[in-house]
Amino acid sequence: AFAVTGVLCGLLGALFNKINVSWAEFRVRRVNNSKFRRLAELAVLVVCTSCVAVLLPAAFDQKFAQSTELLLGSDGCASPLIFNQVVDLGVPRTKVMDVVLWGSKPITTTTTTTTTTT
Repeated sequence: AFAVTGVLCGLLGALFNKINVSWAEFRVRRVNNSKFRRLAELAVLVVCTSCVAVLLPAAFDQKFAQSTELLLGSDGCASPLIFNQVVDLGVPRTKVMDVVLWGSKPITTTTTTTTTTT
């Protein structure tokens, strides 16, 4: 199975290189000669990239894709069960974060005030 995967990926890589070299040669001969053609190439690239970015996610079933489903049955906050799927805090979860995020234990601080009379 690994050998088949290696051969297939090698062939696909060689095909990509061939297409890339052909495209570069085409651009040198045909596109780079004209400012209009360079601008047209850019416009086509932007339109194609935008279409892929918009249409590709629509091709797959997405769970919790909308905020109405994400927050269903909550008080407006993402539940702890799915919070880590949609929010990356960049730090490991700790009990302190659970307290701050979910209020599982109230944070109590005691302050002492002193009054002085003159």
